[in-house]
Amino acid sequence: MSPGPRLAITGLGVLTACGRGLEALRGAPALGTLPAEVAQGLPRTYGGRFPAALVDPADPERAWVAGGLALDDALADADPPPGCLLILGTGLGPMELQLARFAEPPAPGQLAGALPADLTARLAASRGLDEGPTFCVTCVSGSYALEAAQDALLAGRAPAVAVLGLETLNRQIQAGFCALDALSASWTPGAPPPADGIVLGEAACCVVLEPLDRARARGARIHGVLLGSGVWVDATHLIAPDPGGAGLAQALELALDRAAVGLADLDALTLTADTSPLYAATYAAALERLGGVAAPRESWEAAGGHALAASASLGLAWACTRPGVTANLTVGFGGQNAVSVVARAADPAPAPIPRPAPGWVACAWATGGAPDLEDRFAPRWNPRRPLPAELRPALEASWDALAAAGWGDTPGTAVEGGLVLAVDRVGLAAAERFAAQVDAGRALRPGEFLASLPSTPAGTLGLVLGLHAYQATLCHPERAPLDALEHAVALLRRGALGRVLLVALSVREPEAERRLDAAPAATLAVALALEADAGDVRVAEVRAADEGEQSAAGALLVDLSPSYRGLPAAGLLALARAPAPGGVRWGARCVELTRPGEEER
Repeated sequence: MSPGPRLAITGLGVLTACGRGLEALRGAPALGTLPAEVAQGLPRTYGGRFPAALVDPADPERAWVAGGLALDDALADADPPPGCLLILGTGLGPMELQLARFAEPPAPGQLAGALPADLTARLAASRGLDEGPTFCVTCVSGSYALEAAQDALLAGRAPAVAVLGLETLNRQIQAGFCALDALSASWTPGAPPPADGIVLGEAACCVVLEPLDRARARGARIHGVLLGSGVWVDATHLIAPDPGGAGLAQALELALDRAAVGLADLDALTLTADTSPLYAATYAAALERLGGVAAPRESWEAAGGHALAASASLGLAWACTRPGVTANLTVGFGGQNAVSVVARAADPAPAPIPRPAPGWVACAWATGGAPDLEDRFAPRWNPRRPLPAELRPALEASWDALAAAGWGDTPGTAVEGGLVLAVDRVGLAAAERFAAQVDAGRALRPGEFLASLPSTPAGTLGLVLGLHAYQATLCHPERAPLDALEHAVALLRRGALGRVLLVALSVREPEAERRLDAAPAATLAVALALEADAGDVRVAEVRAADEGEQSAAGALLVDLSPSYRGLPAAGLLALARAPAPGGVRWGARCVELTRPGEEER
């Protein structure tokens, strides 16, 4: 594999429980007993929260405040050129605002502005940045944001990208990890790092990335250089990693190949969640698979706690403070494994050879799930455990697309390829149910917490279909499918994947909708099988739409009821049905379609 583009890290902004600035993490630990509004009634009541002098503990918009502080520091440090793009990675960071409003009487529009993508939009608009996609993939959210940032810079869509990883430790998250029994049962504030579980902590970390040659040309201060990264998913369990470490070893090998360095060239490894016995064993097994690594292992988590979705960007910042080459290893639910390799200095590497425009092979859509889905996928799913209602249409559409594309012929067998999922408000009603469960003091059920995570649909589909390698979840109440399409096309163009199942899932749950826009309850799932150098219709470009360009609606969706036409997933269905060549307008952007042999941009 040819080396990837060298990217300069020109801006750093870090906020953790230890304080503002990366150097604070090297001081005294800042973990302790959590405030009552987070810990009351929970079996584990410790963690690391932002200093009260910087972020008000009672502010339901703490994610906005913390993210803004980290972003401001990074932008002031980098002074990036105009057109800088903001990409956010978060799990349930903005959930605090949602939970605060759940306590109020329901009213239409009550939760407007409380979704993860709303935070991206507000931060971008307030700082004069271009709004990029929002990734919500639990602890590896920032790693997927990093992948998207590299694609945006490689394609020239932005001169610089601010990658912001953010997580606030609210009651929802603390209770969820208690339900999963993932927190240490023996640790007490002031004690050494535990060995029987993790201790959570808040973090907001932003890094500004630019092409290395351009950063040098404009005389920017370069903190470090991103040499390469890799993501690989086990797809063996909905929560736990492959205990044999195969997926993590694969992610590390991918990152090292793209970085053009070997294991012996590493000067340090940084590990996240390594106080969990399960993940510690996974790290050990993965490194043993590769013949062992002599480089010392370190982590910031003893001081600030496990940073969840901020781990990836915090790993980049941490690596910029130490000499040599550092590999950052991050793990997450569902066997998500991500690695980035950073050096203090590096020579530019040749840019990868551009690939032809990828095409789609098949499309399917569904508004209801087939009655025998669990039985059909019995080799990878227990039929006695019913699939969540909102996921049944997504699985039905996904399998129809895969079968039509010829990627799989027997349900339950593994399918070669990656998964990119677009969701709008999936999990909102489940979050409310779990919050009520916590407040009532009932026994915490892991399933209720997992259902509130935006990435659980991707984890479930990846597990049932056997789609490993890549499982990205992008969230936006309107444009998530378009962001997901752009991301999938970029992955295929640079050869990171040869096949991508693109799925758009729109869910309007009655209870949640009462608090949003009072839209009718509806569920729509659309799946598209994308493959490099294949298909009769190909995506040449995704660009800003010009006035008067054709809309992707009307006759293309005439067979859908009006309640479905208003869902974001309907845009992907309309695009899949659109004739080629030509430009198809979708919201504020236009997708250029071509056929094989035609001029491609």
